[in-house]
Amino acid sequence: MELKNTLNQIKTNGKHTKKGWITGAPGVGKTALLHGLVGELKWCDKTVEWIDEVIRDCPYSIDKDAGFKTEMWVVEHQHLKELEKLKLAPNFLFCDRSMLDLAVYGTMLLEAGKLSEKEYQILLRAVTDWMHTYDFGILVSPSGKEVTADGFRATDKKYQTDMHNYFIKVFDAIGADYVVVDGSHSERISKVKDYFGKKGFL
Repeated sequence: MELKNTLNQIKTNGKHTKKGWITGAPGVGKTALLHGLVGELKWCDKTVEWIDEVIRDCPYSIDKDAGFKTEMWVVEHQHLKELEKLKLAPNFLFCDRSMLDLAVYGTMLLEAGKLSEKEYQILLRAVTDWMHTYDFGILVSPSGKEVTADGFRATDKKYQTDMHNYFIKVFDAIGADYVVVDGSHSERISKVKDYFGKKGFL
């Protein structure tokens, strides 16, 4: 009986929580958008949780210098963070970056010769298996503004644009469900709310 109750609780929580991700090239304003959406949803009497970028705690090299250790470290820790937050059963759970980012960076690393075919296949399998646990995805477009240096993110604007296009290329290839948002901060929030409305979340 205990197992049955546990399984029912898992199913209930899964229907209750809409879990998704916000991502984009470095410096596009995804974290600002995330916090703006948190405020909007709370105003609508929704409970909201979020997960900060897991990669920021990674002990290995990141971005262009990342390797298989980096990617698999993120897989493990992203899984753990998401499962921990799901225990709280909020209406919405946002991930500031997610497993799908690993498909993007992993593809780049493969093309740069920093991942073997076998490593890439392992990584992509982990990503695509987990991808179906997300209810929505948000890709933030570059705004054209200068990227503020914070000692962590890449700040080259061409790299930012190239990365944005790369996100689209990889997300479309793996069949990700997502919306691209651009414009001002308020316009981005409005577009996400429209997206949520069409999905029946609001």
